Parts: sequence; structure tokens; C-alpha cells
Amino acid sequence: VYFILKDTIFKITNVDTDKVPAAKWLFKMAHGKADCALLVHKLVVDPDIPIVDHTSELTPLHYAWAENHLCSTVLEKYQCHFAKVARVQEDSDQQQKHHEEQVSKTTSSKTLARLSNLLSLKRDRGEEKKEQRR
Repeated sequence: VYFILKDTIFKITNVDTDKVPAAKWLFKMAHGKADCALLVHKLVVDPDIPIVDHTSELTPLHYAWAENHLCSTVLEKYQCHFAKVARVQEDSDQQQKHHEEQVSKTTSSKTLARLSNLLSLKRDRGEEKKEQRR
């Protein structure tokens, strides 16, 4: 099973798609198709991530969140092995347009710091809920 997030191609290995719901979903919805970040974003709504309706509105935060959600949250839960295997190469016109869009967006370091803080807060909230249940 292969899927694309932004410009990175991921491969899931040693998984029975009939037994692992996440792999089955990725095979049906993302295998052999374009970037699936918007699809993941629309499927799993996170109140801390701005809602968007089009791929042109996706920011580095959206991509980082989608990668974290698919790889760290979903695939690791089912003990799937996955790897980044390649990058999608755009033609020169697309690269220029993409570059112009990226210049107007926040820097990736700020975005990754924000995502890290967000994930820490969520982890802390989860630990608090576990302690309250005890």
C-alpha cells in the first residue's frame, strides 16, 4: 500500500489490508492517488487545526498533523511498518507556483513548534483524563 502526503510517498509493508482497517481504508482511498492530506483532515476533525476546504489552503501545519495522525497514531496502533520511499517531483511551472504559495505561508519551523506544543497538550489532557478515571 502506497499513499502520498504533500510531496512524500509512504509505503506500508507486511500488512493484511483485510485485517487492518486503517490499511484497508488507505488502500481504497489513497493508494495510487494524489496527496491524501485533505482527505485525512476532513475525515478526522481536530479542533486545534484550522478547517480548510481545498488543498491550496493546506499549510505545513496541516501536512505535519496529517503525517503524525496517519503514521504515529493510526499505523503504529496497528503495528504496521511504513517508510518514506520517495518524493513527488513537480514540473517547473508547478514548482514556481508552489514556491510562491509557500513564501506567503508560515515557516515550517514555527509550524512544527506549534504542532509539537499541540501534541504535548493533547498528551497531557489524555494523561489527566486517565488519572481522573482512577
